Amino acid sequence: MITGDNEAAARALAELPAWMTDEARARVDRFRRKKLHSPLTWSDPKWADTCAALASLAAEFPDEGEALATSPVADF
Repeated sequence: MITGDNEAAARALAELPAWMTDEARARVDRFRRKKLHSPLTWSDPKWADTCAALASLAAEFPDEGEALATSPVADF
């Protein structure tokens, strides 16, 4: 049931020309297609793959202590 301010807003929208409401509807539809996506699907295998990839990437870089000890600018 529409009452009060909602009723006034509904009447005002009903009085708008069709070209205006059609254009607004098209903009909303474009926004939904571009910006609103369904949640990513996730699974245990994807989680394991992601963890393995992160571990592999982390292994490519020395620990912070090692990096400072071998840095040519560490003494400055």
